[in-house]
Amino acid sequence: MIESFDEKKIRIITYSIPTIIIFILAAIIPITPYSKIIWVHIPFHSAIEATGAVVALILSALLLTSKNEYPQDCFKVITATALIAMGVLDLFHSVAIPGQTFVWLHSIATFGGGLLFSLVWFPKRFFCNSLKIPIYCLIFSGCFAFLSILYPEKTPVMLQGNDFSSAAAALNLIGGFGFFSGSAWFFRNYYHSANTKHILFANLCLLFGVSAVIFDFSAVWDTEWWIWHTTRLIAYFVALLSIFAIYKNIEKQKENIFNELEDALKNIKVLKGFLPICASCKNIRDDKGYWQQIESYIRDHSEAEFSHGICPECAEKLYPDLKSGRSGT
Repeated sequence: MIESFDEKKIRIITYSIPTIIIFILAAIIPITPYSKIIWVHIPFHSAIEATGAVVALILSALLLTSKNEYPQDCFKVITATALIAMGVLDLFHSVAIPGQTFVWLHSIATFGGGLLFSLVWFPKRFFCNSLKIPIYCLIFSGCFAFLSILYPEKTPVMLQGNDFSSAAAALNLIGGFGFFSGSAWFFRNYYHSANTKHILFANLCLLFGVSAVIFDFSAVWDTEWWIWHTTRLIAYFVALLSIFAIYKNIEKQKENIFNELEDALKNIKVLKGFLPICASCKNIRDDKGYWQQIESYIRDHSEAEFSHGICPECAEKLYPDLKSGRSGT
């Protein structure tokens, strides 16, 4: 069913409600007493980041495994690549000791994820048929994160006291604009295709972008710091649940089509094997041993119907006078 323009607008607004609420919340909190609350809880933070990372990797696996089944969705390769980069870097970030490397891994995950999501604007031929890109990204991200933890002194300064440095702010801001760019592409394509997956990833990018922007106005362990962490986790889970719902619906449609096809095949009658037929009268013997006229037998065992007429040779044998009368005339 083709959606109207108004239906598309309603769907976009509905999917965007979580992003709008979070954005308003982030804008209001700085002017309230809650902005001064500091809550240091490393295990809880690690749990949030690790959960988000695992969900990102599961989501990327779902996208790549469905690529061949739905080859027209070329955005899946670059989207999966972005999620792999973010998932791997955030996983290392979740186990890193709070400090420079801790912030560096998150910032580079946001920067890399935003940059990769913005590449959906590139022509399809660059990404559509290459599964090497996600594999290379997985290897590179893992090595990069490992080396960052091994040689923390080589990474840029990310913290100045309890505040983020200009380098950290810049990485997150650039990543945020990358996410907004990717979101714009998905919204634009939703208008052309009405593909639910497009609006899903449009809002996923939107949530990531808002999270990156909130980062620049937060400090380590403050209220807004926890808000953007929660925002990213919500984005991952919304995307994962939506993807499961979409593919469950697709599988249900496939099952319905299969059942309809199976029912149709049951109604098709096909004659097979050897048919015992009388050499003289041409009657056919059925499975019960009874002899039937060939017309009756075929009518009972197929969808064929008969209409009777006389061929020229039989007409000459049965009605010779009719032919001679015509000749005389």
